This record gives sequence, structure tokens and C-alpha cells, in this order.
Amino acid sequence: RKLGVMAVALAMVGTGMAATVAGKEARDTKDSAVWLPIGLSLISYPMQVPSVEHSIYGVMLNAGYGKMDNVYPLDAGLFNQVLGNMGGIQAGISNLAEDLYGFQLGVVNISTEARGFQIGLVNVADHLHGLQVGLVNVNKAGTVFFPVINLGF
Repeated sequence: RKLGVMAVALAMVGTGMAATVAGKEARDTKDSAVWLPIGLSLISYPMQVPSVEHSIYGVMLNAGYGKMDNVYPLDAGLFNQVLGNMGGIQAGISNLAEDLYGFQLGVVNISTEARGFQIGLVNVADHLHGLQVGLVNVNKAGTVFFPVINLGF
């Protein structure tokens, strides 16, 4: 039964079939309205399904580098980038998100708007509304640099 559900999800991604999720709108300029349950990436282009202008409402797995418009609730892999909203957990060596609503866990975490937690060696946010834990913590709108723990409101 689980295998059948997974096969249908992969078939939807592979054939480009998509569902629009009511109430979820992208904050970026592309205003992505196409949402898919799963995304897979080796290299963002051309070895990524679906393409960058789509959004994932489920799981995005990146074996190398993955880049999407929006991801809810999991973006995991080596190098992860979300151009719009990242809601949930983003975990990898390097995590980049325009608007973070949740948790980044990695060696390097970067976000324009961070609402939640960043845990890594280097954490950077233009505007931090939450907690950074790491060797280097930067909140450009508040405490510019603070080692170990940084809190922003």
C-alpha cells in the first residue's frame, strides 16, 4: 500500500501533474501556484524534478544542490536553496532561504527573514526573530555579531 502511494506521488512529479493547494501563496515575485508533494534533485538544473519555479508541499530531497520557489515542511540534502518561503525544517551542509519560518540545521545557514532557529557553525540573518546557536551568529538588523548564542526579536 505504501509503495503504491509512493509510486503515484513519483508519477505525478515525473509527468508534471500538479495540484494547487488552497491558501498557500508564494511571497516571491513569481507567485508560484503549482504545488507538488515531492521533489528530487542532483543538481538544480537540469537534474531536478520538478523545475525551480514549482513549490513543494511535502519533501524536497537534494543529493547535491536543490533550488525551489517554496518548500513546506522539509528541505534536506547537501546544498539547499529556497527562493521564497521555507516553512519547516531545512537541513544540510549549506541552507539558504529568503523567508524562513522554522528551523535551519547545517554548517552554514543564511536567511533574509528568519523566524525560528538557526543552528550551525555560521548563521546569518538580515532580520532575526528567534535564536541562532553557533560559532558565528550574525543578525544584520540587531546584534551584528555574537558568538555561541544570539537572540533577535
